[in-house]
Order: sequence, then C-alpha cells, then structure tokens
Amino acid sequence: MLAAQSLKTAVQVKHPPSPWNVKYRTMDDLCVSIRVFRQYKMDGSGSGEEDILSQDIDELWESAEENVVIGLSDILMEELKQGIGSDRVGTAYRGLSDAIGTAPIERRGHFVFGILDLIQHVITSIDSVKINNKVVELALQIAISPHSFLRCKAFEVLATMSSKRHFGHISTAVDEILEGDGWTPEEKEKAESQWYTMRRRVMDTEHLIKELRKKSVQPVPLTAANLRVSLEIVKLLT
Repeated sequence: MLAAQSLKTAVQVKHPPSPWNVKYRTMDDLCVSIRVFRQYKMDGSGSGEEDILSQDIDELWESAEENVVIGLSDILMEELKQGIGSDRVGTAYRGLSDAIGTAPIERRGHFVFGILDLIQHVITSIDSVKINNKVVELALQIAISPHSFLRCKAFEVLATMSSKRHFGHISTAVDEILEGDGWTPEEKEKAESQWYTMRRRVMDTEHLIKELRKKSVQPVPLTAANLRVSLEIVKLLT
C-alpha cells in the first residue's frame, strides 16, 4: 500500500494537461492502432501470407480508416467554426505564466494542429476522392491562418495530398491563395517560403522512406495472434 502511494506521488503531474490534450491523446491512440494494423497487413502481404486476411476484413478495415478520417475532419470543422484568429492576449498570459511558474497556457490553434497532424498520418492510405477532397478543403482554409505553425502544417498536408491520384491541382490552388489580397508583402513572402520548404520536406521524406524500404530486413509475418488482436481493434472502431 505504501509502495503504491509512493509510486502515485512520484508520477503526479504538477500541472494537468489541457482538456483538448486529453481528447487529442485518445484520438492519437486510435490512429496509432490503425497504423499498426496496416503495417501488419503490409508485412503479411510481403511475406506471402495475404490469404490470412480475407477480403471482408480488408473492406471492414478500410471502412474503419475512412470513418476515423471523417470523424477527425468533422472535429476540425467545428474547431475552425470557433475561429483561430490572433492570440495576442494568450501570448501575454503565456509570458506571465512562464515568469511566475504557473501551469502553461495553451496556444490557440494547438488542437487544430494536432488533429491535422493525425489526419496526415492516416489519410495516406485513403482512396476515397470525397474524403480526400474534404481534407484538402480544410487544409486550404488553415493555410491562410495568421499563425505560422498552422500554415506550415497545412502546407505539409497539402504537399502530401498533392502526390495522390486526382490531386495534382493542389499546387495551383495554393498558388492562387498566395496570390490573394489578404496578405501583407511580408506575410506573403513568408507564406511562399513556408510552402516551398514544406513541399521540399515532403518530397525528401518520401524519397528517404523509399530508400529505407529497399534496405530494410525481411518483414515480420502476420501471425494468427497478431490477427486476433487486430480484429479486436476493428470491432472497437466499427
């Protein structure tokens, strides 16, 4: 009993996380489970054991992935409706918080950034044009945000989406946004630099991943035990 109390005291968090962070961690766990299952599926296909996964299971899992992206997109839409404008007051409070050592104050847009990042990791395997279009539209809205960190994440998502079939027009759409009248000369120059940098980053990352896959060791086969665990995850998602 005493040991348990000591352990509880040792791991106590001085400042509890923001409510949005708790929601984000839950969604992150879900997205990690999805990526793990997809990796198992890819490993099984690479080892000649693709017959373990039936077509019904494949379709069920693809539907689960699409539903997760739809759900994340809906949450993102609600956040955008609430606005992610300037945060001057928050900036001042954060400076005061740092000075007196109180709990950190969240920055407006952190939750939006987190959701967009989760979508980016899951969307790569989604073939639905309708769902992909929805993600692109949301990212284009965020690309004109006054917050530099949100613009960078939106540009990164758009650069990722531009490599998908039917989405080669994204570069043109971003160029049209950057040519809009809502920018000051300084903001426009910075946004253009961010778009170029994030697009280059995505290209470099994709190239690196391809090279690593060529050099990777033989994948771990999808075992019956792994399949049972994965099926339990599917049941929770549907």
